[in-house]
Amino acid sequence: MTGGILAGVRVLDLTDRLSGPYCTMMLADHGADVIRVDTTRETPRPASLNRNKKSVLLALDTPEGKDALLGLAATAHVVVESLAPGEMARLGLGYEVLAQVNPALVYGAIPPRVEPAEDPGDDRHAGMMMAFGLIAALRQSEATGKGQVVDLAGDTLQASDATTGPEGERWDIPAPLRFSQNPAPEIQGPPRIGADTDTYLSEMPPMPMSEADKRALRDAFGAFATGVTVVTTLQPDGTPRGFTANSFTSVSLDPPMVLVCVAKSALSCAIFVEAPHFAVNVLAEEQTQVSGIFASRDPDKFDRVGWDSGAAGMPVLKDTLASIVCARDRAVDAGDHVILLGRVIDHTTGTSARPLGFFKGSYFSVGVEDDLVNAATRAGAVEIRALLVRGRQLLMKLEPDGKLGLPKAPGKRPGLPALNGELEQLGMRPKLDFLYAIYRDSVTGHHGIFYHGTVAGLTPPGYRFIGLIDIPLAKVANPAERSMLSRFIDEFQHGNFGIYQGDETRGLVQRVTDRAPSKTASKPPIQT
Repeated sequence: MTGGILAGVRVLDLTDRLSGPYCTMMLADHGADVIRVDTTRETPRPASLNRNKKSVLLALDTPEGKDALLGLAATAHVVVESLAPGEMARLGLGYEVLAQVNPALVYGAIPPRVEPAEDPGDDRHAGMMMAFGLIAALRQSEATGKGQVVDLAGDTLQASDATTGPEGERWDIPAPLRFSQNPAPEIQGPPRIGADTDTYLSEMPPMPMSEADKRALRDAFGAFATGVTVVTTLQPDGTPRGFTANSFTSVSLDPPMVLVCVAKSALSCAIFVEAPHFAVNVLAEEQTQVSGIFASRDPDKFDRVGWDSGAAGMPVLKDTLASIVCARDRAVDAGDHVILLGRVIDHTTGTSARPLGFFKGSYFSVGVEDDLVNAATRAGAVEIRALLVRGRQLLMKLEPDGKLGLPKAPGKRPGLPALNGELEQLGMRPKLDFLYAIYRDSVTGHHGIFYHGTVAGLTPPGYRFIGLIDIPLAKVANPAERSMLSRFIDEFQHGNFGIYQGDETRGLVQRVTDRAPSKTASKPPIQT
Protein backbone atom coordinates (compact mmCIF):
# COMPACT_ATOMS: atom_id res chain seq x y z
CA MET A 1 0.00 0.00 0.00
CA THR A 2 1.20 3.49 -0.87
CA GLY A 3 -0.07 6.92 0.07
CA GLY A 4 -1.43 7.60 -3.42
CA ILE A 5 0.15 9.00 -6.54
CA LEU A 6 0.31 12.52 -5.03
CA ALA A 7 1.80 11.41 -1.70
CA GLY A 8 4.32 13.98 -0.51
CA VAL A 9 2.58 16.95 -2.22
CA ARG A 10 1.39 19.54 0.31
CA VAL A 11 -1.53 21.82 -0.68
CA LEU A 12 -2.87 24.84 1.24
CA ASP A 13 -6.60 25.16 0.53
CA LEU A 14 -8.14 28.65 0.88
CA THR A 15 -11.21 27.94 -1.27
CA ASP A 16 -14.98 27.84 -0.71
CA ARG A 17 -18.17 27.34 -2.73
CA LEU A 18 -17.97 24.32 -5.05
CA SER A 19 -15.22 24.61 -7.65
CA GLY A 20 -12.30 25.18 -5.25
CA PRO A 21 -13.17 22.46 -2.71
CA TYR A 22 -13.89 20.07 -5.60
CA CYS A 23 -10.42 20.76 -7.02
CA THR A 24 -8.63 20.16 -3.73
CA MET A 25 -10.81 17.11 -2.96
CA MET A 26 -9.50 15.49 -6.14
CA LEU A 27 -5.93 16.17 -5.04
CA ALA A 28 -6.60 14.83 -1.52
CA ASP A 29 -8.29 11.70 -2.88
CA HIS A 30 -5.03 10.79 -4.60
CA GLY A 31 -2.75 11.25 -1.61
CA ALA A 32 -1.92 14.97 -1.50
CA ASP A 33 -1.62 16.44 1.99
CA VAL A 34 -4.38 19.05 1.64
CA ILE A 35 -4.61 21.49 4.56
CA ARG A 36 -7.75 23.62 4.69
CA VAL A 37 -7.07 27.11 6.04
CA ASP A 38 -10.32 27.98 7.82
CA THR A 39 -10.94 31.51 9.08
CA THR A 40 -14.16 30.76 11.02
CA ARG A 41 -15.43 27.82 13.07
CA GLU A 42 -18.35 27.38 10.71
CA THR A 43 -18.23 23.96 9.04
CA PRO A 44 -17.63 24.35 5.28
CA ARG A 45 -20.41 23.10 3.03
CA PRO A 46 -20.84 20.71 1.40
CA ALA A 47 -18.92 18.63 3.92
CA SER A 48 -18.42 15.75 1.46
CA LEU A 49 -15.96 17.89 -0.54
CA ASN A 50 -13.61 18.08 2.45
CA ARG A 51 -12.90 14.39 2.78
CA ASN A 52 -9.27 13.35 3.26
CA LYS A 53 -8.29 16.92 4.18
CA LYS A 54 -6.75 18.49 7.30
CA SER A 55 -7.79 21.81 8.84
CA VAL A 56 -6.07 24.70 10.59
CA LEU A 57 -7.87 27.74 12.02
CA LEU A 58 -6.16 31.07 11.30
CA ALA A 59 -7.15 34.73 11.50
CA LEU A 60 -5.44 35.98 8.35
CA ASP A 61 -6.13 39.62 9.15
CA THR A 62 -3.84 39.45 12.20
CA PRO A 63 -0.01 39.49 12.24
CA GLU A 64 0.02 36.10 13.97
CA GLY A 65 -2.27 34.54 11.38
CA LYS A 66 -0.27 36.02 8.51
CA ASP A 67 3.02 34.71 9.94
CA ALA A 68 1.47 31.27 10.44
CA LEU A 69 0.34 31.10 6.80
CA LEU A 70 3.77 32.22 5.58
CA GLY A 71 5.30 29.40 7.63
CA LEU A 72 2.94 26.87 6.07
CA ALA A 73 3.60 28.24 2.57
CA ALA A 74 7.35 27.75 3.05
CA THR A 75 6.83 23.98 3.21
CA ALA A 76 3.92 23.71 0.74
CA HIS A 77 4.02 22.85 -2.94
CA VAL A 78 0.67 24.40 -3.89
CA VAL A 79 -1.62 27.17 -2.62
CA VAL A 80 -5.17 27.39 -4.01
CA GLU A 81 -7.54 30.27 -3.23
CA SER A 82 -10.92 31.47 -4.43
CA LEU A 83 -11.11 34.82 -2.64
CA ALA A 84 -12.18 38.00 -4.35
CA PRO A 85 -9.57 39.35 -6.79
CA GLY A 86 -6.90 41.28 -4.88
CA GLU A 87 -8.00 40.02 -1.45
CA MET A 88 -4.88 37.93 -0.80
CA ALA A 89 -2.69 40.87 -1.80
CA ARG A 90 -4.65 43.14 0.56
CA LEU A 91 -3.92 40.71 3.38
CA GLY A 92 -0.22 40.85 2.49
CA LEU A 93 -0.34 37.24 1.30
CA GLY A 94 -0.37 37.57 -2.48
CA TYR A 95 1.72 35.39 -4.78
CA GLU A 96 4.67 37.80 -4.82
CA VAL A 97 4.91 37.65 -1.01
CA LEU A 98 4.49 33.86 -0.81
CA ALA A 99 7.07 33.32 -3.59
CA GLN A 100 9.66 35.14 -1.48
CA VAL A 101 9.46 32.42 1.17
CA ASN A 102 9.02 29.60 -1.37
CA PRO A 103 10.16 30.35 -4.97
CA ALA A 104 8.94 26.92 -6.16
CA LEU A 105 5.38 27.50 -4.97
CA VAL A 106 2.50 26.91 -7.43
CA TYR A 107 -0.34 29.39 -6.81
CA GLY A 108 -3.82 28.58 -8.11
CA ALA A 109 -6.45 31.32 -8.31
CA ILE A 110 -10.06 30.32 -8.96
CA PRO A 111 -12.18 33.43 -9.61
CA PRO A 112 -15.41 33.55 -7.59
CA ARG A 113 -18.74 33.26 -9.35
CA VAL A 114 -21.01 36.24 -8.95
CA GLU A 115 -24.19 34.20 -9.36
CA PRO A 116 -24.71 30.53 -8.49
CA ALA A 117 -24.17 28.25 -11.46
CA GLU A 118 -27.30 27.03 -13.20
CA ASP A 119 -25.54 23.72 -13.73
CA PRO A 120 -23.33 22.56 -10.81
CA GLY A 121 -21.39 20.63 -13.42
CA ASP A 122 -19.82 23.91 -14.53
CA ASP A 123 -18.30 24.39 -11.09
CA ARG A 124 -17.06 20.81 -10.96
CA HIS A 125 -15.64 21.26 -14.45
CA ALA A 126 -13.75 24.37 -13.34
CA GLY A 127 -12.40 22.46 -10.32
CA MET A 128 -11.13 19.65 -12.53
CA MET A 129 -9.52 22.16 -14.90
CA MET A 130 -7.70 23.83 -12.02
CA ALA A 131 -6.56 20.46 -10.63
CA PHE A 132 -5.04 19.67 -14.02
CA GLY A 133 -3.41 23.10 -14.16
CA LEU A 134 -1.87 22.72 -10.71
CA ILE A 135 -0.40 19.31 -11.55
CA ALA A 136 1.02 20.65 -14.83
CA ALA A 137 2.59 23.64 -13.07
CA LEU A 138 3.89 21.40 -10.30
CA ARG A 139 5.67 19.25 -12.89
CA GLN A 140 7.40 22.37 -14.21
CA SER A 141 8.24 23.55 -10.70
CA GLU A 142 9.90 20.25 -9.81
CA ALA A 143 12.02 20.44 -12.97
CA THR A 144 13.08 24.10 -12.61
CA GLY A 145 12.58 25.09 -8.97
CA LYS A 146 10.39 28.00 -10.12
CA GLY A 147 6.70 28.32 -9.31
CA GLN A 148 4.01 30.35 -11.05
CA VAL A 149 0.39 31.48 -10.97
CA VAL A 150 -2.32 29.33 -12.53
CA ASP A 151 -5.77 30.78 -13.15
CA LEU A 152 -8.79 30.23 -15.34
CA ALA A 153 -9.32 32.61 -18.25
CA GLY A 154 -12.18 35.07 -17.76
CA ASP A 155 -13.32 37.31 -14.94
CA THR A 156 -15.72 34.72 -13.59
CA LEU A 157 -16.19 30.99 -13.96
CA GLN A 158 -17.42 31.23 -17.52
CA ALA A 159 -16.02 27.76 -17.89
CA SER A 160 -16.72 27.01 -21.50
CA ASP A 161 -17.25 28.46 -24.94
CA ALA A 162 -19.42 26.83 -27.55
CA THR A 163 -18.77 25.61 -31.03
CA THR A 164 -20.78 23.59 -33.53
CA GLY A 165 -20.05 19.97 -34.37
CA PRO A 166 -20.26 18.36 -37.84
CA GLU A 167 -23.94 17.50 -37.32
CA GLY A 168 -24.82 20.96 -36.06
CA GLU A 169 -24.68 19.86 -32.42
CA ARG A 170 -23.33 22.17 -29.69
CA TRP A 171 -19.88 21.30 -28.34
CA ASP A 172 -18.58 22.86 -25.13
CA ILE A 173 -14.87 23.73 -25.37
CA PRO A 174 -13.13 24.38 -22.04
CA ALA A 175 -11.84 27.88 -21.51
CA PRO A 176 -8.03 27.79 -21.42
CA LEU A 177 -5.93 27.84 -18.31
CA ARG A 178 -3.40 30.61 -17.94
CA PHE A 179 0.11 29.97 -16.67
CA SER A 180 2.09 33.06 -15.72
CA GLN A 181 5.47 31.57 -16.68
CA ASN A 182 4.47 29.20 -19.49
CA PRO A 183 1.90 30.68 -21.89
CA ALA A 184 0.06 28.11 -23.99
CA PRO A 185 1.23 27.76 -27.60
CA GLU A 186 -0.92 29.09 -30.39
CA ILE A 187 -3.91 26.84 -31.05
CA GLN A 188 -3.65 24.86 -34.28
CA GLY A 189 -6.48 23.49 -36.37
CA PRO A 190 -7.34 19.78 -36.54
CA PRO A 191 -4.81 17.68 -38.51
CA ARG A 192 -5.52 16.08 -41.86
CA ILE A 193 -5.95 12.33 -41.37
CA GLY A 194 -2.55 10.63 -41.65
CA ALA A 195 -0.68 13.89 -42.38
CA ASP A 196 2.09 13.09 -39.89
CA THR A 197 2.50 9.37 -40.50
CA ASP A 198 5.86 9.65 -42.28
CA THR A 199 7.21 12.11 -39.72
CA TYR A 200 6.68 9.89 -36.71
CA LEU A 201 7.00 6.41 -38.18
CA SER A 202 10.32 7.25 -39.85
CA GLU A 203 12.03 8.22 -36.59
CA MET A 204 15.03 6.02 -35.95
CA PRO A 205 14.94 4.29 -32.56
CA PRO A 206 18.04 4.80 -30.41
CA MET A 207 20.70 2.18 -31.03
CA PRO A 208 21.30 -0.06 -28.01
CA MET A 209 24.80 0.02 -26.53
CA SER A 210 26.97 -3.01 -27.13
CA GLU A 211 28.32 -4.90 -24.13
CA ALA A 212 31.82 -3.62 -24.99
CA ASP A 213 30.55 -0.03 -25.01
CA LYS A 214 28.80 -0.56 -21.69
CA ARG A 215 32.01 -1.86 -20.13
CA ALA A 216 33.97 1.06 -21.55
CA LEU A 217 31.43 3.55 -20.22
CA ARG A 218 31.46 1.89 -16.82
CA ASP A 219 35.25 2.22 -16.78
CA ALA A 220 34.87 5.91 -17.62
CA PHE A 221 32.38 6.36 -14.78
CA GLY A 222 34.74 4.50 -12.47
CA ALA A 223 37.53 6.99 -13.18
CA PHE A 224 35.71 9.40 -10.86
CA ALA A 225 36.92 8.60 -7.33
CA THR A 226 34.21 8.64 -4.65
CA GLY A 227 33.61 7.78 -1.05
CA VAL A 228 31.53 4.78 0.02
CA THR A 229 28.24 4.89 1.92
CA VAL A 230 25.65 2.51 3.28
CA VAL A 231 22.08 3.73 2.80
CA THR A 232 19.56 2.42 5.34
CA THR A 233 15.83 2.57 6.02
CA LEU A 234 13.02 0.60 7.65
CA GLN A 235 10.38 -1.57 6.02
CA PRO A 236 6.77 -0.87 7.04
CA ASP A 237 7.04 -3.73 9.55
CA GLY A 238 10.13 -2.17 11.14
CA THR A 239 12.73 -4.49 9.55
CA PRO A 240 15.96 -2.59 8.75
CA ARG A 241 17.17 -2.61 5.15
CA GLY A 242 20.39 -1.28 3.63
CA PHE A 243 22.67 -1.30 0.60
CA THR A 244 26.17 -0.08 -0.28
CA ALA A 245 26.38 2.89 -2.64
CA ASN A 246 28.95 5.37 -3.89
CA SER A 247 26.35 7.34 -5.85
CA PHE A 248 25.68 9.84 -3.04
CA THR A 249 25.72 13.61 -3.53
CA SER A 250 25.05 16.66 -1.42
CA VAL A 251 22.50 18.81 -3.28
CA SER A 252 21.57 21.91 -1.29
CA LEU A 253 22.20 23.69 2.00
CA ASP A 254 19.03 25.79 1.92
CA PRO A 255 16.97 23.71 2.20
CA PRO A 256 19.40 20.95 3.25
CA MET A 257 19.08 18.16 0.69
CA VAL A 258 21.03 15.12 -0.56
CA LEU A 259 20.47 12.45 -3.17
CA VAL A 260 21.31 8.80 -3.61
CA CYS A 261 20.78 6.57 -6.63
CA VAL A 262 19.10 3.19 -6.20
CA ALA A 263 19.37 0.55 -8.93
CA LYS A 264 15.97 -0.62 -10.11
CA SER A 265 17.36 -4.15 -10.07
CA ALA A 266 18.04 -3.91 -6.32
CA LEU A 267 15.74 -6.08 -4.21
CA SER A 268 15.14 -3.17 -1.86
CA CYS A 269 14.45 -0.53 -4.54
CA ALA A 270 10.69 -0.36 -3.99
CA ILE A 271 11.15 -0.21 -0.22
CA PHE A 272 13.50 2.79 -0.42
CA VAL A 273 11.35 4.61 -2.98
CA GLU A 274 8.27 4.34 -0.75
CA ALA A 275 9.94 4.76 2.67
CA PRO A 276 9.25 8.15 4.31
CA HIS A 277 12.82 8.38 5.66
CA PHE A 278 16.31 7.04 4.94
CA ALA A 279 19.83 7.48 6.33
CA VAL A 280 23.20 7.79 4.62
CA ASN A 281 26.20 6.40 6.53
CA VAL A 282 29.64 7.54 5.29
CA LEU A 283 32.17 4.73 5.80
CA ALA A 284 35.68 5.00 7.22
CA GLU A 285 38.68 3.22 5.69
CA GLU A 286 38.47 0.39 8.25
CA GLN A 287 34.92 -0.47 7.14
CA THR A 288 35.55 -2.32 3.88
CA GLN A 289 33.99 -5.37 5.50
CA VAL A 290 30.85 -3.36 6.33
CA SER A 291 30.69 -2.23 2.71
CA GLY A 292 30.98 -5.83 1.55
CA ILE A 293 28.24 -7.00 3.90
CA PHE A 294 25.74 -4.45 2.59
CA ALA A 295 26.76 -5.11 -1.02
CA SER A 296 25.82 -8.77 -0.55
CA ARG A 297 22.41 -10.45 -0.40
CA ASP A 298 22.98 -11.67 3.13
CA PRO A 299 19.58 -11.52 4.87
CA ASP A 300 21.26 -10.93 8.26
CA LYS A 301 23.28 -7.81 7.38
CA PHE A 302 22.31 -5.86 10.47
CA ASP A 303 23.16 -8.79 12.77
CA ARG A 304 26.79 -8.53 11.63
CA VAL A 305 27.38 -4.80 12.22
CA GLY A 306 26.90 -2.37 15.07
CA TRP A 307 24.06 0.12 14.70
CA ASP A 308 21.66 2.30 16.65
CA SER A 309 18.28 3.87 15.98
CA GLY A 310 18.69 7.49 14.95
CA ALA A 311 16.24 10.25 14.07
CA ALA A 312 12.89 8.95 12.76
CA GLY A 313 14.01 5.50 13.92
CA MET A 314 16.47 5.16 11.02
CA PRO A 315 19.29 2.59 11.38
CA VAL A 316 22.54 4.51 11.93
CA LEU A 317 25.76 2.48 11.69
CA LYS A 318 28.45 2.78 14.34
CA ASP A 319 32.03 4.04 13.79
CA THR A 320 31.24 5.86 10.55
CA LEU A 321 32.60 9.25 9.49
CA ALA A 322 29.11 10.75 9.39
CA SER A 323 25.43 9.84 9.35
CA ILE A 324 22.76 11.88 7.61
CA VAL A 325 19.06 11.17 8.21
CA CYS A 326 16.60 12.42 5.60
CA ALA A 327 12.88 12.69 4.99
CA ARG A 328 12.10 11.51 1.48
CA ASP A 329 11.33 14.50 -0.72
CA ARG A 330 10.73 12.78 -4.04
CA ALA A 331 11.88 9.99 -6.32
CA VAL A 332 12.93 10.73 -9.91
CA ASP A 333 13.11 8.09 -12.63
CA ALA A 334 16.57 7.96 -14.24
CA GLY A 335 17.19 5.10 -16.67
CA ASP A 336 18.06 1.91 -14.81
CA HIS A 337 18.20 3.79 -11.48
CA VAL A 338 15.87 5.87 -9.33
CA ILE A 339 17.19 9.15 -7.90
CA LEU A 340 16.07 9.47 -4.31
CA LEU A 341 16.03 13.08 -3.06
CA GLY A 342 15.93 13.60 0.69
CA ARG A 343 15.58 16.60 2.98
CA VAL A 344 18.08 16.41 5.85
CA ILE A 345 16.40 16.29 9.27
CA ASP A 346 19.40 15.21 11.36
CA HIS A 347 23.12 14.62 10.96
CA THR A 348 26.07 13.59 13.12
CA THR A 349 29.82 13.56 12.58
CA GLY A 350 31.62 10.52 13.96
CA THR A 351 35.18 9.26 13.86
CA SER A 352 38.03 11.40 12.48
CA ALA A 353 39.51 8.45 10.58
CA ARG A 354 40.30 8.61 6.89
CA PRO A 355 37.44 7.91 4.47
CA LEU A 356 37.00 4.71 2.51
CA GLY A 357 37.42 5.47 -1.19
CA PHE A 358 36.29 3.75 -4.38
CA PHE A 359 38.12 4.14 -7.69
CA LYS A 360 38.11 2.08 -10.89
CA GLY A 361 36.32 -0.82 -9.26
CA SER A 362 38.52 -0.98 -6.15
CA TYR A 363 38.50 0.38 -2.65
CA PHE A 364 41.34 2.64 -1.62
CA SER A 365 42.48 4.54 1.45
CA VAL A 366 42.85 8.26 0.91
CA GLY A 367 46.38 9.52 1.59
CA VAL A 368 48.02 6.22 2.51
CA GLU A 369 49.92 5.92 -0.75
CA ASP A 370 51.26 9.47 -0.66
CA ASP A 371 52.43 9.13 2.93
CA LEU A 372 54.32 5.92 2.25
CA VAL A 373 55.84 6.92 -1.08
CA ASN A 374 56.96 10.33 0.18
CA ALA A 375 58.53 8.80 3.28
CA ALA A 376 60.42 6.25 1.19
CA THR A 377 61.62 8.86 -1.29
CA ARG A 378 62.98 11.09 1.47
CA ALA A 379 64.84 8.16 2.99
CA GLY A 380 67.15 7.44 0.03
CA ALA A 381 67.41 5.37 -3.17
CA VAL A 382 64.13 4.00 -4.51
CA GLU A 383 63.17 1.30 -6.99
CA ILE A 384 59.66 1.37 -8.45
CA ARG A 385 58.27 -1.86 -9.87
CA ALA A 386 54.86 -3.05 -11.03
CA LEU A 387 52.71 -6.14 -10.59
CA LEU A 388 50.89 -6.10 -13.94
CA VAL A 389 48.27 -8.76 -14.56
CA ARG A 390 46.53 -9.89 -17.73
CA GLY A 391 43.71 -12.19 -16.77
CA ARG A 392 45.37 -14.68 -14.40
CA GLN A 393 48.88 -14.09 -15.72
CA LEU A 394 51.61 -11.77 -14.45
CA LEU A 395 54.11 -9.88 -16.61
CA MET A 396 57.70 -10.83 -15.66
CA LYS A 397 61.03 -9.56 -17.01
CA LEU A 398 63.63 -12.13 -18.09
CA GLU A 399 67.06 -11.23 -16.73
CA PRO A 400 70.23 -12.13 -18.72
CA ASP A 401 71.18 -14.77 -16.15
CA GLY A 402 67.83 -16.54 -16.51
CA LYS A 403 66.38 -15.08 -13.34
CA LEU A 404 63.00 -13.38 -13.20
CA GLY A 405 62.05 -9.92 -12.00
CA LEU A 406 59.17 -7.47 -12.11
CA PRO A 407 59.04 -4.57 -14.60
CA LYS A 408 61.10 -1.69 -13.20
CA ALA A 409 61.07 2.09 -13.73
CA PRO A 410 64.34 3.15 -15.43
CA GLY A 411 66.61 6.07 -14.58
CA LYS A 412 68.27 7.63 -11.55
CA ARG A 413 65.01 9.30 -10.47
CA PRO A 414 62.45 6.58 -11.16
CA GLY A 415 58.75 7.35 -11.10
CA LEU A 416 55.42 6.22 -12.47
CA PRO A 417 55.73 8.27 -15.69
CA ALA A 418 59.09 6.60 -16.40
CA LEU A 419 57.63 3.14 -15.75
CA ASN A 420 54.60 3.80 -17.96
CA GLY A 421 56.82 5.25 -20.70
CA GLU A 422 59.14 2.24 -20.66
CA LEU A 423 56.25 -0.20 -21.13
CA GLU A 424 54.49 1.93 -23.75
CA GLN A 425 57.70 2.08 -25.80
CA LEU A 426 57.59 -1.71 -25.81
CA GLY A 427 54.07 -1.61 -27.32
CA MET A 428 52.16 -2.36 -24.12
CA ARG A 429 49.25 -0.52 -22.55
CA PRO A 430 49.68 -0.44 -18.76
CA LYS A 431 47.05 0.82 -16.27
CA LEU A 432 48.37 1.23 -12.73
CA ASP A 433 45.57 1.03 -10.14
CA PHE A 434 46.99 1.42 -6.64
CA LEU A 435 50.06 1.13 -4.45
CA TYR A 436 50.55 -2.49 -3.44
CA ALA A 437 53.69 -2.59 -1.27
CA ILE A 438 56.59 -0.54 0.02
CA TYR A 439 59.63 -1.99 1.78
CA ARG A 440 63.10 -1.15 2.95
CA ASP A 441 66.00 -3.48 2.12
CA SER A 442 67.73 -3.89 5.47
CA VAL A 443 71.07 -4.76 3.75
CA THR A 444 71.35 -1.96 1.16
CA GLY A 445 69.05 0.60 2.78
CA HIS A 446 67.20 1.00 -0.54
CA HIS A 447 63.44 1.27 -0.70
CA GLY A 448 61.22 -0.68 -3.08
CA ILE A 449 57.76 0.45 -4.15
CA PHE A 450 55.36 -1.94 -5.90
CA TYR A 451 52.27 -0.79 -7.80
CA HIS A 452 49.40 -3.02 -8.86
CA GLY A 453 47.81 -2.71 -12.29
CA THR A 454 46.72 -4.37 -15.51
CA VAL A 455 48.38 -4.48 -18.91
CA ALA A 456 47.33 -5.22 -22.47
CA GLY A 457 49.22 -5.74 -25.70
CA LEU A 458 51.64 -8.25 -27.22
CA THR A 459 54.43 -9.66 -25.11
CA PRO A 460 57.60 -7.62 -25.81
CA PRO A 461 61.06 -9.18 -26.19
CA GLY A 462 62.70 -9.88 -22.85
CA TYR A 463 59.35 -10.34 -21.02
CA ARG A 464 56.97 -13.22 -20.37
CA PHE A 465 53.42 -13.63 -19.12
CA ILE A 466 53.40 -16.42 -16.53
CA GLY A 467 50.35 -17.96 -14.86
CA LEU A 468 50.16 -16.83 -11.25
CA ILE A 469 50.12 -20.33 -9.83
CA ASP A 470 52.99 -21.32 -12.16
CA ILE A 471 55.52 -18.61 -11.24
CA PRO A 472 58.80 -20.28 -10.24
CA LEU A 473 59.50 -18.19 -7.15
CA ALA A 474 62.94 -19.78 -6.80
CA LYS A 475 63.99 -17.98 -10.00
CA VAL A 476 63.07 -14.56 -8.62
CA ALA A 477 66.44 -13.07 -7.75
CA ASN A 478 65.38 -10.34 -5.34
CA PRO A 479 64.23 -11.72 -1.93
CA ALA A 480 61.82 -8.81 -1.42
CA GLU A 481 60.21 -9.41 -4.80
CA ARG A 482 59.95 -13.09 -3.97
CA SER A 483 58.18 -12.27 -0.72
CA MET A 484 55.85 -9.77 -2.39
CA LEU A 485 54.97 -12.22 -5.16
CA SER A 486 54.15 -14.96 -2.70
CA ARG A 487 51.76 -12.64 -0.85
CA PHE A 488 50.31 -11.28 -4.10
CA ILE A 489 49.51 -14.76 -5.46
CA ASP A 490 47.65 -15.61 -2.26
CA GLU A 491 45.74 -12.32 -2.16
CA PHE A 492 44.89 -12.45 -5.86
CA GLN A 493 43.27 -15.84 -5.43
CA HIS A 494 41.20 -14.69 -2.44
CA GLY A 495 40.41 -11.16 -3.61
CA ASN A 496 41.79 -9.31 -0.56
CA PHE A 497 44.52 -6.74 -1.24
CA GLY A 498 46.47 -4.48 1.06
CA ILE A 499 49.47 -2.16 1.29
CA TYR A 500 52.59 -3.78 2.75
CA GLN A 501 55.02 -1.66 4.78
CA GLY A 502 58.19 -3.15 6.28
CA ASP A 503 61.46 -4.73 5.18
CA GLU A 504 62.16 -7.61 2.85
CA THR A 505 61.15 -10.21 5.44
CA ARG A 506 58.73 -8.69 7.95
CA GLY A 507 56.15 -5.91 7.89
CA LEU A 508 52.56 -4.77 8.25
CA VAL A 509 49.80 -5.26 5.68
CA GLN A 510 47.14 -2.56 5.73
CA ARG A 511 44.00 -3.72 3.95
CA VAL A 512 42.84 -1.19 1.40
CA THR A 513 40.83 -3.16 -1.13
CA ASP A 514 38.47 -6.10 -1.28
CA ARG A 515 38.11 -7.33 -4.84
CA ALA A 516 36.13 -10.23 -6.18
CA PRO A 517 38.42 -13.19 -6.88
CA SER A 518 39.80 -12.79 -10.38
CA LYS A 519 38.52 -16.13 -11.60
CA THR A 520 35.61 -14.17 -13.04
CA ALA A 521 35.24 -10.66 -14.32
CA SER A 522 32.56 -9.79 -11.79
CA LYS A 523 31.54 -6.16 -11.54
CA PRO A 524 31.91 -4.35 -8.20
CA PRO A 525 28.91 -4.88 -5.94
CA ILE A 526 28.65 -1.17 -5.11
CA GLN A 527 25.67 0.58 -6.68
CA THR A 528 26.86 3.38 -8.93
